Formats: sequence, structure tokens, C-alpha cells
Amino acid sequence: MYHSCTAWEQQRRPTASEVVSKLEEYDKESLCDNVPLGVSQASSVEAFDHDLAQIITVDGSKIQQHMALANDGTNACAFLCAQIAHDLHMSEERKSGCIQPLLAKLPSLVEKIINELPVKINQVRTRDLCHVDEAYGILRQIGSVSCDYDFIEKVLHGDHIFSPQSREFLRKPVIDMTTKEQFCTALFCCEPYVFLVGVMSGKLFLIDTHPVNQDLGGNGRGGLVKVYHNCSPKACEALCGWIWKRLRAGGGLTEKAWHSFLLMSPETR
Repeated sequence: MYHSCTAWEQQRRPTASEVVSKLEEYDKESLCDNVPLGVSQASSVEAFDHDLAQIITVDGSKIQQHMALANDGTNACAFLCAQIAHDLHMSEERKSGCIQPLLAKLPSLVEKIINELPVKINQVRTRDLCHVDEAYGILRQIGSVSCDYDFIEKVLHGDHIFSPQSREFLRKPVIDMTTKEQFCTALFCCEPYVFLVGVMSGKLFLIDTHPVNQDLGGNGRGGLVKVYHNCSPKACEALCGWIWKRLRAGGGLTEKAWHSFLLMSPETR
């Protein structure tokens, strides 16, 4: 920043608004640690495509069409996020009240689920986009989730995700979950994306199982775990800001894209 602002040629220096924008980005980045993952829900398909390209011969040998990959994670984000949330709720650390060690184990836990869960759910599901309630039903059906959960919707409106009203409707439940709970999980949904958002030991976290580009904190290949240093209003704002930036960068949203924020907790009845 210093070198760009002190460039000799005036046209190479950033404007005041550009400087403010950049400083705000630095401030938000310092609020969290990004942990890029070694895998994403797209890894198996990418590996298959790479291997297939290696064996295609110059003379156009016939390749078997419509091969179904047993571990294909296409459109599996609802399943993956619900499973990760369940495993966190059922962990020994959670049950004993010693939640802090879970943060260190979070990336490896997510990678394990990304690698192993698709093989189980693909015996039952199609590869189409799946709503959270349908994904949860399948997870219960195959015994991967061992208890019943309540899903409480916290965004009760139909505005487009990028509208000013919609942004405020997302900020409120994120702030509410940080002020009322030391441990909780929620599923943020905006088709075709589902992210896991939670609070653990006084820190906000977010998990994206899709490939995440470097400018968003990822490595371009694997998913991403974001762990914020606290649950402050600044951290909440930074998390929401990252979600909006992620959705704009990812594409695939419809013109009337709406979003949902579902608190996920074990049933108490």
C-alpha cells in the first residue's frame, strides 16, 4: 500500500476511495484465519477428468460414456454441511464441554467427511441439487446422522440476496447466534450453495466445501475453513461480507436468488 501511494507518477497512485477500500479489506482479513483444504466436493470429478485425459489416445479410442463415480461430490454441499454439523454436535469435545480442541481438528474433520460421505449418499441420492431437509432425510435414512435435529429458519423474507434488506436480514441472525450461544451451528443456503456457519468457543467459523479461489482465501482447488478470532460485530460483518463476495464470485445464482439461514440443533423433545 505504501509503495503504491508514493509512486512518482500520479496516474499510478490509487484514489482516496481505493485506499479506503483496500484498508477495509486488510482490516477484515486480520479478523480471521483462512485454512484452505486439500480437497473439495469437486475433487473426485476433477481427478477423474484428469485421468481420463491421460488415457485418451490420439486415434480417438472409444471411452466408456456416462461413467458414475462412486465418490462424486457434485451438488453434495447440503449433505456435507449437515454431516459436519452433526459430527461437531456429537463429538467427545462437545459432550465434555472442552470445545477449544475442536477448532484445531476442524480442517481434518471436514476433509475426512468430503472424502468419505459421497460414497454413502450416492447409493441413494441423485446428483441434482438437494434442499437441506431432503439431504437431512437421506442422512438419517442411511444412518450417517444418528439423532433428530430441529431446523429453525431465521430469515423470513423473499428479497434478493444482494438487496439492502436481505443483507440486514443476514446480519441479524449471525449477530444473534454469537451473543446467545458458545456453541451452535447454522446452514446458510443460497442455491446452488450451502455453507456451514457456527460459533465455537467464542469464535465464529464458516466452512465452504466447494473449491475456493485464492482471492477469497482458498487455494483454487480445495474447500475452505474460516475461523474468526472472536464473535465481535466486526467479525460478524466480515463473515457476512465474505459470503456476499463469495456468491458474486461463484456465479450460478438466479435473478431472484433468495437465501435461508437455518439454525441446526439436536431436538430437545
